Amino acid sequence: MTKIYFTIVTILLCKFGLSAQPQDPADSLQTVFNQAKTDTARLSILFKDNPYKYMGKPQQMLALYQRGYVLAQQQNDQARVFKAHFYTALVYIYNLQDEVTGFQYLQKALTVAEARNDYFDLHRVYYAMSIVQDHQNNHVEMYKYLYKGIEAAEKTKNPDVGAFQSLGENLYNEKRLDECLTINKRLLALLERSNSSIEKKLQAYTAIADVLKLLPNRKQEFVYYREKAERLFDSLSVSKTPHIDLIPVGLIYYKFNRLEKAKDIFKQILAEKLDSNTNLNNQAIAHGLLSDIYELQGNYPLSTAHLKKHYSIELAATKKRLADEAGKKIIKAESERDLLLKQQEIDKQKWFAISGFCMALVLLIGCLIVYRFYKREQQIKQELALLNATKDRLFALLSHDLLSPVAILKNFIMLVDFGAMNQQEFAATTNDIRRDVNNLYNMLETVLHWSVTQMREIKPKFEQVNIAEVIGEQVSLLEPIAKSKGIVISQHIPSDLVIDIDKNHLALVIRNLLQNALKFTNVNGTIEFNAKTISNTQIAVTPGRDGAQGDKSGYAIEIKDNGVGMSADVLDKLFKTNENTNRKGTHQEAGTGLGLILTKELVELNKGQISAQSEVGKGTTFSLTF
Repeated sequence: MTKIYFTIVTILLCKFGLSAQPQDPADSLQTVFNQAKTDTARLSILFKDNPYKYMGKPQQMLALYQRGYVLAQQQNDQARVFKAHFYTALVYIYNLQDEVTGFQYLQKALTVAEARNDYFDLHRVYYAMSIVQDHQNNHVEMYKYLYKGIEAAEKTKNPDVGAFQSLGENLYNEKRLDECLTINKRLLALLERSNSSIEKKLQAYTAIADVLKLLPNRKQEFVYYREKAERLFDSLSVSKTPHIDLIPVGLIYYKFNRLEKAKDIFKQILAEKLDSNTNLNNQAIAHGLLSDIYELQGNYPLSTAHLKKHYSIELAATKKRLADEAGKKIIKAESERDLLLKQQEIDKQKWFAISGFCMALVLLIGCLIVYRFYKREQQIKQELALLNATKDRLFALLSHDLLSPVAILKNFIMLVDFGAMNQQEFAATTNDIRRDVNNLYNMLETVLHWSVTQMREIKPKFEQVNIAEVIGEQVSLLEPIAKSKGIVISQHIPSDLVIDIDKNHLALVIRNLLQNALKFTNVNGTIEFNAKTISNTQIAVTPGRDGAQGDKSGYAIEIKDNGVGMSADVLDKLFKTNENTNRKGTHQEAGTGLGLILTKELVELNKGQISAQSEVGKGTTFSLTF
């Protein structure tokens, strides 16, 4: 009896969708589609929802939309033929990032919409085409499709305002204010004519007021439209606001300083389930704006909590996007490699078919000679490219990074000479000048040291050096910077650890790495120095290094911080002369970008190696092995 009861309960749970493991939306759609009794029912099921709900399985949805296209063609249902093309385009554009194929399907959808004179569908296609052109930085075509989109929208009874809003925002950002004002007024006229929602009208009034605010001769008109927007607030119900209008309406409340209403809207967004990328983006925006509101109200704990959630969601979305893009690049690279291998195999077979042994031998000798000349030529090209990169880097540093602080100092002295500063202004500016002079000194020192290494004039003077003493001296030297940022520097260095190395080079290496750690470590962060003895099998053999045959132990020194860290792309370019990795520090500290390159060259001159490990938001560890 118990088994029968359990079986009945299981069947009911499955029937009513209460299974412990819910089906993926795309799988559920395919199941219902396959179970439908008629083609008409299948088409109705397939095109009931837009494809954003099913973006988790793009290939499965493409196959379903192809089946839907065939069925719609058989029934001569052109409305659903349009949807098959349009939804397929959206999957290619937004999920597979294949905008070329997606645009081709948009053109097919456009042909169907034009044949049907369906202005609502025409607006949707033109708007989507403008987005693709925007992604391709083709703004001339983008504007052309946006204008066509609003012309189509103006001919519909229930208009979609996407093209209007996008066109207005682009014109506003480009300061084409008169053109932007015309578009926004056309949008308002359309909304009033079609009796659209209060939310849409509120957005239109606010957009017009924002433009008029920037036109000094139209203040009275600005006041009129702003008052029109404010009067709509009283007739607006937050609980009844459509999902698509929540973010823009919340921003308007925030802009008009109606913070409690804005909070209600953003909290309503946060109460929704995270079932799509759009909702994830909305929640990130809501957390960010709630953080700003609570900060304005002096509620700093809640402001901080929402700010953390904002960055957490944005970080997760960024990681997912980067992972998706990396996977697609790998697939593309593997396909290109397979194609190249096949082509090489075909060429090889052709070669052996037309060549005899003797001719092959003669050609092989000739090829070896040519190859040697080619390798030599390539080596010379690489050396010339490196010299050019060095020259360009030095000119860039002298003309910008080093010249700018000098120009600031010159202007400051000129103001003092002319008596344009009072004593209070002079004292307030002295700290900034001192900081700029210190930065300038550090940058000049780095450039000079690096220039000497480029001229191959620097040679190490090996001696027995106590590592703990050298690190302690550099920590003491930079301790004021650490204290100014509340950074704790800890040293875990054996007092008897001695390495055969150039002491001045080691001091410069430690100072550069410590400056770098201080630069990119946040306030109240930590920096650690660790050192240990390692076996020779744990380090790579360096040419000319004592103990390279495995008869001596090596040493490893680590400089570890919990700062902002680096992406894999920045990490890959870190020690390359021809790559610019110069970044501002957490307090906008300047640099030349040559410090780490100089450090690498000094370490290698002393028969050592340097490596780095880093993760964004978690810090960086530099390792020196000798």
